[in-house]
Parts: sequence; structure tokens; C-alpha cells
Amino acid sequence: MRSLTAHDTLLLNSRTPEERVTGRTPDISEYAHYAWFDWVLYRNETSFPEPDLLLGKWLGVATKEGQVMTYWILTDKGKVIARSSVAHLPDLDRRDPERTAEQDQFMTKICQIKNYDPNIKGPIFQQSELDINDDIPD
Repeated sequence: MRSLTAHDTLLLNSRTPEERVTGRTPDISEYAHYAWFDWVLYRNETSFPEPDLLLGKWLGVATKEGQVMTYWILTDKGKVIARSSVAHLPDLDRRDPERTAEQDQFMTKICQIKNYDPNIKGPIFQQSELDINDDIPD
């Protein structure tokens, strides 16, 4: 991410490191939509008979997978998948008791899969623990 944003370094002359090296201004739009571990809804490729939109956690931009705006998503089964049909979990859903219970169940399943104590606060995943074929941005 630091290579895609401008810094106050004199040598960069208010340009991004990538722009200074390659001469082109980088597009950061795919990084601007979500924050690390945001709740998202994603469309599963083979959703029938499951619900069309499934709950997941956003892990980063899948730069070497699929098309532009493809993201790494953590599923409730503890798998990391690449999806381009991703949306924020709406604020109304965040306050809905059913959706809140679904989020709690999701995190409980993830903690069980990864053998984490859900009562301990802190980062659940280290980047090295994730099963991904691509680099996840910091």
C-alpha cells in the first residue's frame, strides 16, 4: 500500500514510489472500498441451495487472481477464496439481531477452526497463516 500512496519524501517529489519508478499513476480504487477484516457479503459461485449472498470477512485485494476488483474473502469454513462480487454488510444488517447472531456464529466457527480463544482480544490471523497464493496488502 505504501508503494501506491504519496509520501513527504523529498526524492519522491510528492509522487508515489510506483509512479516515480514506472512513470504511471497507480489506481488505488480497489484498496479504498474496504478495511482489513470488514464484514462483507459475497456471491458464491455455486450458491444453490445455499443463500445467494454469504457472510464473510474481507482480507485484501487479490491482485493476481481474476479480474480487477477481485478480493480475498474469509469464509465461515475458514477458507480464503477470491471473489469479485463483494459488497459491504449494510448498517441495518449490522444492527439486526439475526445478522448479529450470524456474525457471532461465524467468528465462533473461525476461532474453533484456528484453535483461538474467542475471549482473547487481538489479531486472529497473521498473514503467514492464511492459505493464499498471493500477497495480501498490509
